[in-house]
Amino acid sequence: MKQVIIAIILIVVCTTTCNAYSKQMIKANKALLALERKQNATQKDQQKVVDMLQEVINNATYILDKCEASIELAECYSENVPEQIRDYAKAGELYKNALELVCEQYPSTDTDQADDVKNLKWKAFYNTGYYCYYKRTSSQDLSKALEYFTEAAYYAPRFHRAVGEFYELGLGCDIDPEMALMHYTEAMHNGTDSHAKFYSTEYYVNQVSADKLDTLAFNDFREGILLQKMAGEQINYDQVKQHLTAAAERGYSPAQFELGTAYLNGKFSGGKSDENLKQAEEWLKKAADDNYLPALGNLAYFYETGGKGYASDKGREKALPYYEQAAMGGYPPAQCALAVYYYMGFAGKEKSILAAQYWLECSADKGYKLAKDYLANLKSEIESAQKRKEEAEKRKEYEREHALDFLANALSDLGNTISNTISKRHKMTSSQVATMKRSSYKAEKNVNSTNNTSYTSGNTRTSSSYNSRTSRATHSSSTNSQSKSEQSTKKKCQQCNGAGYKQCRTCDGTGKIKCTQCGGDGQVTSRYLNSHNKMATLNMKCTACNGKGKKNDLVCGGKGTKKCVSCNGKGYY
Repeated sequence: MKQVIIAIILIVVCTTTCNAYSKQMIKANKALLALERKQNATQKDQQKVVDMLQEVINNATYILDKCEASIELAECYSENVPEQIRDYAKAGELYKNALELVCEQYPSTDTDQADDVKNLKWKAFYNTGYYCYYKRTSSQDLSKALEYFTEAAYYAPRFHRAVGEFYELGLGCDIDPEMALMHYTEAMHNGTDSHAKFYSTEYYVNQVSADKLDTLAFNDFREGILLQKMAGEQINYDQVKQHLTAAAERGYSPAQFELGTAYLNGKFSGGKSDENLKQAEEWLKKAADDNYLPALGNLAYFYETGGKGYASDKGREKALPYYEQAAMGGYPPAQCALAVYYYMGFAGKEKSILAAQYWLECSADKGYKLAKDYLANLKSEIESAQKRKEEAEKRKEYEREHALDFLANALSDLGNTISNTISKRHKMTSSQVATMKRSSYKAEKNVNSTNNTSYTSGNTRTSSSYNSRTSRATHSSSTNSQSKSEQSTKKKCQQCNGAGYKQCRTCDGTGKIKCTQCGGDGQVTSRYLNSHNKMATLNMKCTACNGKGKKNDLVCGGKGTKKCVSCNGKGYY
């Protein structure tokens, strides 16, 4: 018994300690985030965060906290913090220490590990390769960086794009377009935008296989891309422009695409001036004429937005043929854009959910993340519409099956209305008759007392009034006896148990049914194209049920009960 108690105490103490340092880790995370956002941060602010993370590393019993703190300690000196407190050499050294700690604590290379462990590993591998061997230190070793990036891609597939660039451009290895295509394909299927890179490498392979490769153009193209990748934060876009222009003028389509896209994005001097936008259109058009799919997609976007980022109806009409050509060629971003045209009915296209779904599926099959998101939203919208349709059909079927009941209730209500109206009129006439009789009797009595008529005439009038009173008494007694005989013959209705009404089966006696417009949620989802030319959703209050999710049942009028058809609401036969 003592051993059990001791074990329980140890478990509680260990759990409390782990929770305490988990809270300390949370506090350190918040401090690091504040440091990254603080533009005028000083080394004193940096040292406070470093001390907090160092305390977690030294004292934490929870291994994940210790490993996470070692990685975040390196981030205190990385490019995530303000420039005045960065130290890339120290960041690389700390990332290397964090990698050793993570691999020591989690030596398994199984990809089925917990997500937390995989996140730690890719962070450690990628950042070690990035800061130690890529471009942040004087002792650059691109082959080592490639090894670390490949390990990072093993745990986080989006880094296949970086590995593909190494093989495409020959960084730390020989140029290997087949390996580059393989890594770009993996990156695309895992939601990373590597389509332009894929088609650039594919173009190179096709040129080599056809023995048409212009080596000078390819070398200029490669130099232009390397200048953007290897220059760090200070990219000399004048030199980039010089190399890309030289390659583009020799007819190398990927260079024409890169040059036109750089003009379109305002990378060169002059930004998005009219002159630069004309240059963008010119170079993209030359690559598009060669049926280079990325250029077709970007040229369509240029016409759609006018290069300013705002789509117009006239621009969509001009962009549509290029989107269609690129989509037919299999370019995923163009397929996604064409799906939006079909869904929204842009550029004179007839709205078609099926066509939109087809093109989204084509794009999503190639890993385009935006298409996957749109497709998920579209399928949920189709399912909810189908559900509403099925509910409406069930309701119509129920109404057809109970049409006779509805008709009987309607006729019964009509009969009651008519009978009530007649009875009111009858009562009004009887009261008027009784009033008239009483007034005439009084008038007759007054006349007899004032005129002193003869005894004979008085006897005559007296006998006549006596006879009338006797006849009325006889009529009332006969009426009472008739009603008593009717009551003795009544039988209680078995259908409603004498109540005269039954519970409504449509609403189960509640008087309310689920709204078919919103499915009982009280909200309906509306889809629209936002200012960024992307599909967005907006939840609005359902107008059919005023946001309540339920509305009155038409069968019982919201009462929850309806009149018994068997006894016509009387409760007896």
